Amino acid sequence: MWVLSPGTECSDLDRCRARRHPVCRCLAARCARAQALATRLATYAYADPALGAGRHLGFIIEDQADGSPAVADSRAQVDLYGYTSMVLAAVQAQEARIASQQRRIEALERALARR
Repeated sequence: MWVLSPGTECSDLDRCRARRHPVCRCLAARCARAQALATRLATYAYADPALGAGRHLGFIIEDQADGSPAVADSRAQVDLYGYTSMVLAAVQAQEARIASQQRRIEALERALARR
């Protein structure tokens, strides 16, 4: 089950996971986008310098809700495919919104030009 934020779940996604349907893909993308936007970024340093020196920017696995696509089932590491998919869903949603807003601006500009 996809979790939008702690206590909020996308249970409808479970019902259509096995189906290849545009509504299901849209729902999955909305859930992934919401999870990506809910992910808090943190600056951190590894306690073990062998894992990497210096400060890093990222998210803390323990801060992610159970079932997050960004975290491997073991909760021991990041699921890069899941995390990338979440971020891609957010970028695609933003791009669609920007394109929609651009069309509205152009329509308004045309209407103003006719005055």
